[in-house]
Amino acid sequence: MICPTKSLLHFTVLVLTFSIATLQEIQAVDFKTGTAFEKQLEVQVDIHWEGQTARAAMNRLSEVYELAIFLDRRIDPDQTFDLEISQTKLDIGLKLLARKLQCGVCYVGPVVYFGPVETTQILPTVVAIQSDYAKKLNVPLATSLSSPKQLSWPRLSQPRDLATQVAGSAGLSWIDLEKAVPHDLWMEQEFPKLTTTQQLSLLLAGFDLSYKFSDPQSNSPQLIPITMPKNVTLTRNYEFRGDIADAVKKIRDAYPEVSVEALEQGLQITGKYEAQQQIGRILRGVKVRRSTIVDSKQIFTMSIQQKPLGAVIASIAKKLKLTVSPAVGIEIELKQLVSFDVTKIELKELLDRTFEGTGLKYQLEDKQLTITK
Repeated sequence: MICPTKSLLHFTVLVLTFSIATLQEIQAVDFKTGTAFEKQLEVQVDIHWEGQTARAAMNRLSEVYELAIFLDRRIDPDQTFDLEISQTKLDIGLKLLARKLQCGVCYVGPVVYFGPVETTQILPTVVAIQSDYAKKLNVPLATSLSSPKQLSWPRLSQPRDLATQVAGSAGLSWIDLEKAVPHDLWMEQEFPKLTTTQQLSLLLAGFDLSYKFSDPQSNSPQLIPITMPKNVTLTRNYEFRGDIADAVKKIRDAYPEVSVEALEQGLQITGKYEAQQQIGRILRGVKVRRSTIVDSKQIFTMSIQQKPLGAVIASIAKKLKLTVSPAVGIEIELKQLVSFDVTKIELKELLDRTFEGTGLKYQLEDKQLTITK
C-alpha cells in the first residue's frame, strides 16, 4: 500500500481500494512532464509493500504519481520484494525500489527507466549525445528527430516492429535491424510525448544497443544498430559571471568525477548527463543536494593486513556488485599497501577506513564508486 503525503490526500481512497483487477487494466493517465515531472520527484512519500511484484509496483507508482515508467526486458517483472520507507522524496524512493529489484533507475526525459545498473548509468548520457548530434543533421531530419511525438503500443507488440515504426515516422529506415534485435513480445506501454531520439534509445536499451547513421550527410540516411557505448561523457559550456575560480573548486569538490575547465566567461564541464544537469542548476543559483543511497542494513567485519589498495577495493566492489571508476593517473596510489581491522560497521565507514590516509577520495552514487585524488 502506498500512503501519499498530505499534498496527495486525494489519492488515498484510490490506493486503499486498489485491486489486482485494477492493476491489470490501468487506464491512460496524463503523465507528468517538464517542470511538473521534476516537482513530482520531490514529493514526500510513505510506502509499505510486502510480497509485492515488480510489475504491480510499477503500475501503482505510475497510476498514483502520474509517472511514465518503463521496465527493461532484462528485469524480472514477477519478482517479489518488501519495501518500507517513510517521509522520503519520491526520487529517493524510486532508487530504493531499484535496489530491492537489484537494478538501477534513471530518467529519459519524463520517463522513469528501470534496468541493469550498467545501462542506467550511461543511458541518459547516450540519449543526450544522440540528441545533440541529431541537431547537427540536415534541417528536415533534425526537426523530425527533435519533435516530440506520442508513443504507445498494445500487448504482445514486437520491439523490432516498434523500432521500425518509430524510425519510419522520422522518414528513416534500418540496416540489419533483424540481426541485432531478437524476437520478443512486450506488454502494453504508454508514454508522454518524446522525441524520436528518446523513443529509439528506450526501445533499444533492453538489447544493449544504440544506433548510428549510415551517411549523415545524405538527405535520407539509414539507421544502423550498434552496441551501446560504455564510459561515455558529455561536454558542455556554461556561461557564468561570478567568481570562476571559486565555482571550479566547488564543482570539483562536489562532483569529483567530472572534468571542469575555466573559460573566459564561463566553464566547460565534461561528465555524465545527470551531473551536467545538477551543475547547470548550481550555476543558475538553484540549491542542489546530491543524494547517495547506502543500504544501512549491510554490516561488515573485515581484517586487512598489508594488501594493495586496488585489490581491497576490487574485493569490496565484487561483493556489493559496484562499478569502480578510477580517475586517470592514480595507478601508483592504488598499489599502496593498506591495513585495517573493522567489526560490524556500515558501508560508508568501511569505505572511509579503506581510503583513510591514501590521498584518494571516493564518491558512491547508486552502484558506482568513483575514485579521484
